[in-house]
Amino acid sequence: DAQQIASILVDPKHANRVLVAALGHPYGPNAERGVFRSRDGGQTWEKILYKDENVGAVDLALDPRNPQVIFADMWASRRPPWTNGGAYGGSGSSLYKSTDGGNNWRQITKGLPGEADGLGRVGVAISLSDPNRMYAWVDAKTNGGIYRSDDAGETWQLVNNEERVSSRGDDFNCVRVDPRNKDVIYVANTSTYKSTDAGKNFTA
Repeated sequence: DAQQIASILVDPKHANRVLVAALGHPYGPNAERGVFRSRDGGQTWEKILYKDENVGAVDLALDPRNPQVIFADMWASRRPPWTNGGAYGGSGSSLYKSTDGGNNWRQITKGLPGEADGLGRVGVAISLSDPNRMYAWVDAKTNGGIYRSDDAGETWQLVNNEERVSSRGDDFNCVRVDPRNKDVIYVANTSTYKSTDAGKNFTA
Protein backbone atom coordinates (compact mmCIF):
# COMPACT_ATOMS: atom_id res chain seq x y z
CA ASP A 1 0.00 0.00 0.00
CA ALA A 2 3.02 2.32 -0.15
CA GLN A 3 2.18 2.93 -3.85
CA GLN A 4 5.20 5.17 -4.56
CA ILE A 5 8.69 3.71 -4.11
CA ALA A 6 11.02 6.68 -4.45
CA SER A 7 14.44 5.15 -3.72
CA ILE A 8 16.05 1.73 -3.23
CA LEU A 9 19.52 1.13 -1.74
CA VAL A 10 21.40 -2.16 -1.48
CA ASP A 11 24.19 -2.43 1.10
CA PRO A 12 27.40 -2.90 -0.98
CA LYS A 13 28.87 -5.13 1.75
CA HIS A 14 25.75 -7.18 2.56
CA ALA A 15 23.58 -7.80 -0.48
CA ASN A 16 20.59 -9.04 1.52
CA ARG A 17 20.33 -5.72 3.37
CA VAL A 18 18.01 -3.43 1.42
CA LEU A 19 16.59 0.00 2.24
CA VAL A 20 13.50 1.47 0.61
CA ALA A 21 12.05 4.99 0.70
CA ALA A 22 8.26 4.82 0.41
CA LEU A 23 6.46 8.07 -0.32
CA GLY A 24 2.93 6.74 0.20
CA HIS A 25 -0.35 7.69 -1.42
CA PRO A 26 -0.12 10.73 -3.71
CA TYR A 27 -3.67 11.98 -3.00
CA GLY A 28 -4.24 11.26 0.67
CA PRO A 29 -2.85 10.02 3.98
CA ASN A 30 -1.80 6.42 4.70
CA ALA A 31 0.42 4.69 7.23
CA GLU A 32 2.40 2.56 4.74
CA ARG A 33 5.11 5.14 4.15
CA GLY A 34 8.58 6.05 5.45
CA VAL A 35 11.86 4.10 5.35
CA PHE A 36 11.73 0.29 5.32
CA ARG A 37 14.58 -2.19 5.79
CA SER A 38 14.98 -5.81 4.76
CA ARG A 39 17.75 -8.09 6.04
CA ASP A 40 16.76 -11.09 3.90
CA GLY A 41 16.89 -9.74 0.36
CA GLY A 42 13.39 -8.29 0.37
CA GLN A 43 11.42 -11.27 1.64
CA THR A 44 10.39 -9.46 4.84
CA TRP A 45 10.41 -5.80 5.78
CA GLU A 46 10.42 -3.59 8.88
CA LYS A 47 9.52 0.09 9.06
CA ILE A 48 12.51 1.89 10.59
CA LEU A 49 11.69 5.59 10.07
CA TYR A 50 8.15 6.95 10.25
CA LYS A 51 6.68 10.34 11.19
CA ASP A 52 2.97 10.23 10.47
CA GLU A 53 0.40 9.36 7.81
CA ASN A 54 1.18 12.50 5.78
CA VAL A 55 4.99 12.31 5.65
CA GLY A 56 6.74 9.76 3.44
CA ALA A 57 10.35 9.08 2.49
CA VAL A 58 11.59 10.24 -0.91
CA ASP A 59 15.40 9.96 -0.98
CA LEU A 60 18.17 7.85 0.56
CA ALA A 61 21.97 8.10 0.57
CA LEU A 62 24.59 5.73 1.95
CA ASP A 63 28.13 6.53 3.09
CA PRO A 64 30.42 4.45 0.81
CA ARG A 65 32.97 4.03 3.62
CA ASN A 66 30.43 2.88 6.17
CA PRO A 67 27.02 1.58 5.02
CA GLN A 68 25.74 1.97 8.58
CA VAL A 69 25.60 5.73 7.91
CA ILE A 70 22.37 6.55 6.10
CA PHE A 71 20.62 9.77 5.16
CA ALA A 72 16.88 9.85 4.53
CA ASP A 73 14.68 12.68 3.34
CA MET A 74 11.15 12.73 4.73
CA TRP A 75 8.71 14.73 2.59
CA ALA A 76 5.12 15.73 3.28
CA SER A 77 3.86 15.64 -0.30
CA ARG A 78 0.35 15.84 -1.62
CA ARG A 79 -0.82 16.15 -5.22
CA PRO A 80 -4.39 17.40 -5.63
CA PRO A 81 -6.52 15.13 -7.85
CA TRP A 82 -7.19 16.14 -11.45
CA THR A 83 -4.19 18.44 -11.69
CA ASN A 84 -1.11 18.49 -13.90
CA GLY A 85 1.61 19.73 -11.60
CA GLY A 86 0.41 21.52 -8.51
CA ALA A 87 2.16 19.26 -6.01
CA TYR A 88 2.57 20.90 -2.66
CA GLY A 89 4.27 20.11 0.61
CA GLY A 90 2.88 20.16 4.10
CA SER A 91 4.56 20.39 7.45
CA GLY A 92 6.91 17.68 8.66
CA SER A 93 9.49 17.54 5.85
CA SER A 94 13.04 17.05 7.15
CA LEU A 95 16.41 15.38 6.61
CA TYR A 96 17.47 12.54 8.93
CA LYS A 97 20.73 10.71 9.62
CA SER A 98 21.39 7.30 11.12
CA THR A 99 24.81 6.00 12.14
CA ASP A 100 23.71 2.50 13.19
CA GLY A 101 22.15 1.15 10.02
CA GLY A 102 18.72 2.66 10.58
CA ASN A 103 17.97 1.56 14.14
CA ASN A 104 18.06 5.15 15.39
CA TRP A 105 17.65 8.46 13.56
CA ARG A 106 18.18 12.13 14.31
CA GLN A 107 17.02 15.17 12.43
CA ILE A 108 19.68 17.25 10.63
CA THR A 109 18.91 20.97 10.90
CA LYS A 110 22.12 23.01 11.21
CA GLY A 111 22.34 25.39 8.27
CA LEU A 112 19.26 24.03 6.48
CA PRO A 113 15.88 25.73 6.07
CA GLY A 114 13.26 24.64 8.57
CA GLU A 115 9.51 24.35 8.74
CA ALA A 116 9.15 28.12 9.12
CA ASP A 117 10.95 28.46 5.75
CA GLY A 118 8.49 26.15 4.03
CA LEU A 119 10.94 23.24 3.78
CA GLY A 120 9.88 20.65 1.24
CA ARG A 121 11.76 17.97 -0.64
CA VAL A 122 15.52 17.47 -0.13
CA GLY A 123 17.69 15.51 -2.57
CA VAL A 124 21.04 14.37 -1.12
CA ALA A 125 24.27 13.06 -2.60
CA ILE A 126 27.54 11.87 -1.04
CA SER A 127 30.90 12.20 -2.80
CA LEU A 128 32.62 8.87 -3.44
CA SER A 129 36.07 10.48 -3.52
CA ASP A 130 35.55 12.26 -0.19
CA PRO A 131 32.44 11.11 1.71
CA ASN A 132 32.72 14.06 4.11
CA ARG A 133 31.60 16.20 1.16
CA MET A 134 27.86 16.14 0.57
CA TYR A 135 25.40 18.13 -1.49
CA ALA A 136 21.69 18.73 -1.09
CA TRP A 137 19.13 20.25 -3.39
CA VAL A 138 16.74 21.84 -0.89
CA ASP A 139 13.28 22.88 -2.00
CA ALA A 140 12.00 25.61 0.32
CA LYS A 141 9.92 28.76 0.01
CA THR A 142 12.71 30.70 1.73
CA ASN A 143 16.44 29.99 1.30
CA GLY A 144 16.00 27.07 -1.08
CA GLY A 145 18.80 26.03 -3.42
CA ILE A 146 21.96 23.93 -3.57
CA TYR A 147 23.62 23.28 -0.21
CA ARG A 148 27.03 21.83 0.60
CA SER A 149 28.38 20.04 3.66
CA ASP A 150 32.04 19.31 4.41
CA ASP A 151 31.50 17.39 7.65
CA ALA A 152 29.41 14.40 6.53
CA GLY A 153 26.10 16.21 6.68
CA GLU A 154 26.32 17.65 10.18
CA THR A 155 26.30 21.29 9.04
CA TRP A 156 25.28 22.87 5.72
CA GLN A 157 25.75 26.11 3.81
CA LEU A 158 23.83 27.52 0.87
CA VAL A 159 26.13 27.77 -2.16
CA ASN A 160 23.71 28.52 -5.00
CA ASN A 161 20.12 29.75 -5.19
CA GLU A 162 19.76 30.49 -8.91
CA GLU A 163 16.19 29.93 -9.96
CA ARG A 164 17.20 28.24 -13.22
CA VAL A 165 19.12 25.61 -11.24
CA SER A 166 16.93 24.96 -8.22
CA SER A 167 13.38 25.84 -9.27
CA ARG A 168 10.79 23.05 -9.50
CA GLY A 169 12.47 21.18 -6.66
CA ASP A 170 9.33 19.16 -5.96
CA ASP A 171 9.54 17.71 -9.49
CA PHE A 172 13.26 17.07 -9.97
CA ASN A 173 15.43 17.52 -6.87
CA CYS A 174 18.32 15.32 -7.98
CA VAL A 175 21.99 16.19 -7.48
CA ARG A 176 24.89 13.85 -8.29
CA VAL A 177 28.63 14.08 -7.65
CA ASP A 178 31.41 13.08 -10.05
CA PRO A 179 32.88 9.89 -8.51
CA ARG A 180 36.46 11.15 -9.05
CA ASN A 181 36.08 14.85 -8.21
CA LYS A 182 34.09 16.12 -5.22
CA ASP A 183 33.85 19.63 -6.72
CA VAL A 184 32.06 18.50 -9.91
CA ILE A 185 28.32 18.07 -9.53
CA TYR A 186 25.32 17.69 -11.81
CA VAL A 187 21.77 18.90 -11.25
CA ALA A 188 18.85 17.73 -13.38
CA ASN A 189 16.18 20.38 -13.90
CA THR A 190 14.48 21.63 -17.06
CA SER A 191 18.05 21.49 -18.37
CA THR A 192 21.04 19.56 -17.04
CA TYR A 193 23.46 21.80 -15.16
CA LYS A 194 27.11 21.18 -14.30
CA SER A 195 29.26 22.85 -11.67
CA THR A 196 33.05 22.48 -11.41
CA ASP A 197 33.47 24.68 -8.33
CA ALA A 198 31.44 22.83 -5.70
CA GLY A 199 28.11 24.35 -6.65
CA LYS A 200 28.98 28.05 -6.77
CA ASN A 201 28.48 28.36 -10.53
CA PHE A 202 26.59 26.20 -13.03
CA THR A 203 26.67 25.82 -16.82
CA ALA A 204 23.72 24.35 -18.73
